Amino acid sequence: MASEAKTTTTTTATATARMRVASMPRPIITAPLSRVKRQSSSIGRWYIILLSAILAVGVVAPMTVMLMLDLATLPSSNGVLNRGGSEHNGIQSSLRHQSTAEVVTPSDDAVASARGLSIHTPLGDIRIHFTPELSGPSSIQYIVDVVRQAQLMAIEESMKDQRRRMLREVGYKCTKCNFYRAETNLLLQGTIDDAYFPTNVELGPCPDKDHVSKLRCPEHDPNCGCHGPIMTRGMVGWAGGRATPVDWWENQHTVWGMIRDDVSLSVVENMYNLPTHADFFINTFATPVDWWENQHTVWGMIRDDASLSVVENMYNLPTHADGMRMLDEKIAFSIELF
Repeated sequence: MASEAKTTTTTTATATARMRVASMPRPIITAPLSRVKRQSSSIGRWYIILLSAILAVGVVAPMTVMLMLDLATLPSSNGVLNRGGSEHNGIQSSLRHQSTAEVVTPSDDAVASARGLSIHTPLGDIRIHFTPELSGPSSIQYIVDVVRQAQLMAIEESMKDQRRRMLREVGYKCTKCNFYRAETNLLLQGTIDDAYFPTNVELGPCPDKDHVSKLRCPEHDPNCGCHGPIMTRGMVGWAGGRATPVDWWENQHTVWGMIRDDVSLSVVENMYNLPTHADFFINTFATPVDWWENQHTVWGMIRDDASLSVVENMYNLPTHADGMRMLDEKIAFSIELF
């Protein structure tokens, strides 16, 4: 009896101990798991921040580089545009368009500081050195103004489409700048024009102090028929002269009519004040063109063979005869100062 009682007591104690163990909390997983979750959440946040920073650098860094490159082409303190990058001569395979450099307000000596005009075409570049001593300042000022306006338009376009700022381009697109006439071995004619500026009307001075006009010149043009030198190879001048009597035409034309009243003549003369295109031409004739005499205002000179080669290569483009030898397709070009 005593042994049975002892066994019962032991069994009861063992069962009680097992129940106590079973009822004890289990701290093996819950506390560490919560810390892991918190750590994972923290790591995720840092990963997102790091990824955002990398993406930001990927976008901002190229823009910063482009801004630094643009600064290289900012106008100098005298207001004249500086060239960014190396010179481009010879034949090129594609048309280069405008840069996106910014503009500062030009100073009064901008014209005196600008050395010349670079014309960028699909066939290559043409460098024209200014000759204000032959044309006077008005022609040079007009070209400088057109270049500035083209630059402002380039900036406006780049602001509309930021992707264009990622491209490094040469020159500034001029909407009315193109070549349209090519007379083989003689001249290449084109237009430098902008609607914002009136076409230059000042003709160059007569280089011959002893020149005596064959004409009865009007008061506004006392040297009619003499506005520049005898043109030689590489000279660049405005096309045409002024609407004054032209006896140097001699007897070339068939006259089929005559205006006899001042009212009709006044109507015709008032049309001279309407906007016109600033047409110019590049002379490539091998010898001085003395049959043009001194009619043309010369505002520039090509001094390198590479530029003249680009001009002469345009004579090989398709043309059609329309009294003059006109290009089948106009050749647009961009412009900048040097």
